[in-house]
Amino acid sequence: MIKLEFSAKTSTSDEWKAIISAISTLVEEATFEATVEGISFRGMDPSHVALIDISWPNSAFEKYSCDSDIKFGVRIDEFSKLIKRAEKSESIDCLLYTSDAADDTPCVDLGGHRIIKKKRGGGGGGGGGG
Repeated sequence: MIKLEFSAKTSTSDEWKAIISAISTLVEEATFEATVEGISFRGMDPSHVALIDISWPNSAFEKYSCDSDIKFGVRIDEFSKLIKRAEKSESIDCLLYTSDAADDTPCVDLGGHRIIKKKRGGGGGGGGGG
């Protein structure tokens, strides 16, 4: 059984492109936190000189659903490649779901591409490309 844990839809790809562009200057991997209030990210560059703190309220999305706090890791280079393929006017759906199937790991789909693995507890990691 597949369970949708998180869903966020933007009306255009520009929002994701701006967020990823800002984050890519500092880090290679990002851990986003999705809550009922929205999506957030806080990261620091490896030399601990620059800090980026992003809060993206749920009201900024065309559709948004998140029943519990969820953290998910993203490889910025892979995520950026997918986002850049979207036309300016295309909406972006980011879906995080889990499955009861023993061989299916929790993941996020972006436009039908599995790209992000959900963080488990204190561990986990960024996902592979799709």
